[in-house]
Amino acid sequence: MASEQSRTRVFSAPRRVQVDEHASSLQAIALACCGLAGVDAAVVLLGWAINEPGLERVAPGLAVMRFNTAVCLLALAVAFAIPRRAAAGRAVATIGAGVAGVLAGLQLAEWAFGIGLGVDQLVVTDPGSGPHPGRSSAAVATCVLLLAAASLTTGRRRAWRRTRQALLLAPAAVAWLALVGYAYDAQSLTNLGSFFTIALHTALAIVLLSIAGLASTRRGRLEWVLFSEDAGGALSRRLAPMALVGLPFIGLACLAAHRLSWINDVTMVALTVVLCTLAFGAATWTAATRVARLDNARRATLADLTQLKQGLELQVAARAEQLRSRHDEIAVLEDRQRIAADIHDVVIQRLFAAGMFLHGTPTSEAIVQERIGSAIESMDAAIRDLRNSIFELGGNQSRVLDLATAVDDICTDAARVLGFRPDVLVDDPDREADTVRDDLLAVVRESLSNVARHASASSVDVVLRTGHGLISLTVTDDGTGMTSTPHSSGTRNMAERARRRGGDCVWTTVEPHGTRVWWHVPGTPSDLVLEPAADDIADDVADDPAPDELADEPADEPELDADAASAGLGR
Repeated sequence: MASEQSRTRVFSAPRRVQVDEHASSLQAIALACCGLAGVDAAVVLLGWAINEPGLERVAPGLAVMRFNTAVCLLALAVAFAIPRRAAAGRAVATIGAGVAGVLAGLQLAEWAFGIGLGVDQLVVTDPGSGPHPGRSSAAVATCVLLLAAASLTTGRRRAWRRTRQALLLAPAAVAWLALVGYAYDAQSLTNLGSFFTIALHTALAIVLLSIAGLASTRRGRLEWVLFSEDAGGALSRRLAPMALVGLPFIGLACLAAHRLSWINDVTMVALTVVLCTLAFGAATWTAATRVARLDNARRATLADLTQLKQGLELQVAARAEQLRSRHDEIAVLEDRQRIAADIHDVVIQRLFAAGMFLHGTPTSEAIVQERIGSAIESMDAAIRDLRNSIFELGGNQSRVLDLATAVDDICTDAARVLGFRPDVLVDDPDREADTVRDDLLAVVRESLSNVARHASASSVDVVLRTGHGLISLTVTDDGTGMTSTPHSSGTRNMAERARRRGGDCVWTTVEPHGTRVWWHVPGTPSDLVLEPAADDIADDVADDPAPDELADEPADEPELDADAASAGLGR
């Protein structure tokens, strides 16, 4: 559980925050190392300035840090410690590294060519013995030159970082060898003549400056060893302390036991080997355990990601299947709507136009009139069946949303027979008339058919209004007017449609000539119900027989007479 929480914290933390924390820690390490190396060099320079030999060496009998060496190490400490974000910082760092590099290069040239360039005792006089007083050893000058070159190598490319780290590790290895020689009192590792003589505090300062340079290298090996979460970083953090501190300490302890005559030479060597093996084995076991935990965490995370991936794939597959199924359904619906639109726009309109044409056919023969009526009723039945089919196919949905357009389309079709287009006014802001849509459209068609057959009108007004609890449709023409009570199957159907919904349909004469049809049914309940706009309709309704009274007349009376008498019926 703890490992899962740790992994959660690592994965959830923003990468920029982690990088900033690492950079600040590495910068602190670099500053600390530069500070110690700088203090070391400054103390030596002070000893040379006041001529105090005790400050020039760590202990009597040990090697002395030369004045030029102290100057170079102090300049390198400044170069590695100074921030390089600003131009001034970069300039100071370049000057410090340049001074150290020039001094070290001149001294190496003196050793290489056997010449004296006058830089050994340029500032102070070195009273020490030796063939070249004041001159740093070749090993120290080489280490300083490598450190200066590393300080000047600041490219961000991977090859530059590798070069910089190689330049830093070489002097660190030489200085570490000298430190081990001092720890084991092995003069062969610390004093090999004038070419390889390194003072104790010189070796320590070189190691500190190498660490500072490695710490200031962004995305370098030291950062990877200290902060990496992978198996390599974990293994390095477990083995590096044992290799750098543990094994030298074991060797030093065995050497001390030999010097105290507790063990002989052979026993010392055997004991050193055994203890180093045990220590290194323990460190390896600890590192392997840590790596195993990291690997188990990686495997658990990979398993979780695999499971999550499989779940997402299943969801995507299911969603894709739903989309394909939906796409097929949409394709079917589009085909149905297209077929329904073709039926409505072509077939139904042609049937309606044919019916209107038959309505307007003048004839006085009863048999012909009867056959024409039968044909018209068959066409009406066919139109109703087609409209039901359109509704079932889904093609009438868009038209159901717009009753005004449907009325306007009917009037446009009627213009082919009337010879003019009726004027249309639809006042239905709350879409109340949609509840009686089919009845309204049928009444409009029948009223316009009657006008075309009998009225000989030159204008027709179609008005649909809703409100105050009433749905009102009026069709007014300026034709010949009513000559008798309307009595036909069409007018009976109009009245029946109104009565089925609790309303009524009345016909009145308009002065000076013409006919008005008022078809009305109850709408949304309201406290106030208004009559139609024309006041003469209400006055004439009381004198005219209602359609329900006409339904009781003898059935054997020809419908043609009633139709002929109802010239110019309107809505």
